Amino acid sequence: MQQTGPMNAYPLTSAPIVRHHRLVFFLAIYVAYVVALFWFANVRDAGDPGRSLVRLLTPVVELSLLGMACAACMRMATRRTRRWPWILITGVIAATAAGVYLVQIYSLRISSNFISVLALQNADSIAFVQSPRLKLAVALAMLWVGLFCIAAALASAAPATLRRAMSEGWRSSVFISASSGLLLLFAYAITLQGRNPRLEPGFREAPMASLLANLYRANTDPAPEVPSPVVPRTADLGCFSFPEAGPEAPFPFQRTRAFRSLLPATGGDASRPPNIIVLFTEGLSARLVGAYGGRYPGLTPNIDRLAARSMRVDDYFNHTAATFRGLIGQLSSGFSYAGGGGAGGWTQEGTLEGLSSIRRQTLPLIANEAGYDTHFFAPHKAHRPIIGMLHSMGFGTVHTYESISHDWLGGRAVTRHGTAALDDASLYAGVVAFLHDREAAGERQPFFLATYNIGTHAFLSSADGEVPYGSGDNPVLDKVHNLDRALGEFLAYFEASPYARNTLLVLTSDHATYPEPPYREVAGSDLKPLFVDRIPLLVLDPSRALPATLEAEGRTSLDLAPTVLQLAGLQTRSNAFLGASLFEPRRLDVGIAALGSRYFLTRPDGVYGMDEIPEGDRADFDCAVEVVRRFYEVERDNRIFSGSNAGSVPVAR
Repeated sequence: MQQTGPMNAYPLTSAPIVRHHRLVFFLAIYVAYVVALFWFANVRDAGDPGRSLVRLLTPVVELSLLGMACAACMRMATRRTRRWPWILITGVIAATAAGVYLVQIYSLRISSNFISVLALQNADSIAFVQSPRLKLAVALAMLWVGLFCIAAALASAAPATLRRAMSEGWRSSVFISASSGLLLLFAYAITLQGRNPRLEPGFREAPMASLLANLYRANTDPAPEVPSPVVPRTADLGCFSFPEAGPEAPFPFQRTRAFRSLLPATGGDASRPPNIIVLFTEGLSARLVGAYGGRYPGLTPNIDRLAARSMRVDDYFNHTAATFRGLIGQLSSGFSYAGGGGAGGWTQEGTLEGLSSIRRQTLPLIANEAGYDTHFFAPHKAHRPIIGMLHSMGFGTVHTYESISHDWLGGRAVTRHGTAALDDASLYAGVVAFLHDREAAGERQPFFLATYNIGTHAFLSSADGEVPYGSGDNPVLDKVHNLDRALGEFLAYFEASPYARNTLLVLTSDHATYPEPPYREVAGSDLKPLFVDRIPLLVLDPSRALPATLEAEGRTSLDLAPTVLQLAGLQTRSNAFLGASLFEPRRLDVGIAALGSRYFLTRPDGVYGMDEIPEGDRADFDCAVEVVRRFYEVERDNRIFSGSNAGSVPVAR
């Protein structure tokens, strides 16, 4: 028979904080979230208090639903002799609530947004997230969940009459009705997720519903669904002219030429094709580079020195992100729906073979056919999926962490702190050693060489041994400064070498800088919390007198491949490029960037999200979105490029 003695005999179990532990627990989570939403994300809707009200109410629905689930478990515990299984389930629910809201709060801090599909598709970058504050928050969350579990256990040990009072305050019919209503509201909230790419007017997302919806999107692989203009499916598009075969051909984007005409050569060694070097820097926006008006004197002196001798392209944006899409998109002048992670992504088990089999015409494949020796220098170890992706792009040799260290640095490579990859100094030292060996051997075969570094990746902290910028209190400035320092060693060798007379040198980025908090502190007030921005493009060509600057007028890195081919004088016989050389008219009427099924307009005055497109650009933007959507469709069916009549021919310069 159960004990029913006086409640004051159970001082802990009858304490108010134990009796109301669920309310205290979930209310604390709610308060923390609201503070983060209006502090970290700085969400404001002046003149529209209804939006703020919805933001405040949607997490109440989520947390109330979880609280009701915990109450149901306590109700079951009062009716069972074995209470611990129900207490355990209650603890799991509490831990889930704390974990989800902690993740979303931290995401608000680092990106002013909830965790996006893009972030989930690049989950390998999670390893770079290092923050004492995050560790402290995790510890506090674990402590809070632990206290909740202790309170739940104490509550379950109370006399039967008190347990019933704590768990059966509502009649069963009211409890069921309230729970059902909350569940329906939560299900409705899930259907509202993902309608905006960032926190901006119209935002209605709730933390848990958003995460569930994005987890589903990231781990399923549906056909891309995007807004389309009212255009017949078989029709040509007003903003884009399909090649000769037409939009309903088996390979609708395949065409015969990468550029219309040669550029006049005024110098250099015209007796043989030029070497080509493309330096892809990790996540570098133009706004941090001194030559592009960067506000930090001496941050990028070596890049600035290169810019003074090169053609600087202005108002030029990344057309996709993150690294997998950025490298694929620029090397093939197209788009890739698959990112690094997520369903169907390159880092998922079993996807490498299928993604590698998608036929694309690329810069290295064209160079191979023209008799070039093609190389890519990557900081990653050989087993990483990005190495397989680079092989699929057609590089004859992909130099990895192991081969660079063994073949070119005598085993003296340095690992970048916070990663398992080469630091930037080691990467560029490997390139210098490679070029020096070719020079010493008198190798005359032209080469195409590309690189990608890791040191400027988002979320990395400053590393020991690196040179701080100024006081060293901003890791983004430190990382960019040390990238510039490493590049300076390469440029010093290059400028003094014979390659300077017959090598086309291009410096750009795989994508814009991710808007993490330290970057937002230094990027300027005009930065939008998007993953699209102006990126650098510097071109040093000894064979011709290029203008000091070229205005891209909002064009994007979709145009990189045909621009490089025109500068090198390599005319492909067949390709499926969406872009055009920057020296020729654009193929799309507006600049467009696509991150999976998120689309952005790029103009000389900046970048616009899907819900802020200027009315005068709406028709052209919708049409460009339709072009990308059709490109995704042919990518899914492996109909981008037939692979027939492939190759290129060197053109007299």
